[in-house]
Amino acid sequence: MSNHMRARAYTKAAKWYNLTCLVLTTLGSISFVVFATFDVYKTDIPAIEVFRSVAIVLAGILGIVGIVQEKLWAKWFVIIVYGLYIFAAIEGIVNSFSTAAVLKLFISSNTLIGLRVGRLITIVMLLVGVVLLLKKPRLEANVGERE
Repeated sequence: MSNHMRARAYTKAAKWYNLTCLVLTTLGSISFVVFATFDVYKTDIPAIEVFRSVAIVLAGILGIVGIVQEKLWAKWFVIIVYGLYIFAAIEGIVNSFSTAAVLKLFISSNTLIGLRVGRLITIVMLLVGVVLLLKKPRLEANVGERE
């Protein structure tokens, strides 16, 4: 009998949590790119916003494929996606405070508070995903196999 040890790339919780978050963020970015391309928003969207969303889509797809195949390099693509989303959420929170008077003309203050809370929840959820990714998994033992 031999004792085979195989290092796992992710814990089971990290794999499924990050797959779920990554699929949702990638789908959100895909919808934004499609809507921006077909001018659904009826406003001028800065090119940097579209570029950031395309980068999220590409890194998200690579991250999903890498997580499914349990590749270590996928962690970095997932962290890139989460970092871009966290940056956008922080940017949105800062902008909502700096333009609060103008925003209150178009939306109610309860909606503005809801948007801020939603962005904070997004930041926390993505930070949990980063912590789970950086958590070192245990070795998986395959005992009892014959050569």
